[in-house]
Amino acid sequence: VSSPWRGIGRILDGGLAIRDRFQEFDAEKKFDIKIEKSQDIPPGCSCHLIMVGKLYPYECELFREQCTPFNPIGPCMVSQDGTCNIFYKYHND
Repeated sequence: VSSPWRGIGRILDGGLAIRDRFQEFDAEKKFDIKIEKSQDIPPGCSCHLIMVGKLYPYECELFREQCTPFNPIGPCMVSQDGTCNIFYKYHND
C-alpha cells in the first residue's frame, strides 16, 4: 500500500496493511483504536533532505546547536542509528 514516510512523503508500495480477508484480526478496527498522526518534520529541521542525501548533517541549521542526541529535534537525531546522531558522535567538525 502507499504510505507516508516521515519527512520524505508518500511512497508507492512503501507501507504494510492487513488484507481484506484478514480484517477480523485488525486490532485497529476491532477495538476502534484511533492512531494519531505523527508530526512530520519540525520547523528548521533538515532531516528530510539529509535522509535522501541532499544535505550533510552539518548543513542543517539546528545541528550541534539546538539539535543534539541530548535534545533531539528531528528523527535523524532521535534514533541511535539516525544519520545525524551517528554524525554527531563520530564526526569532528
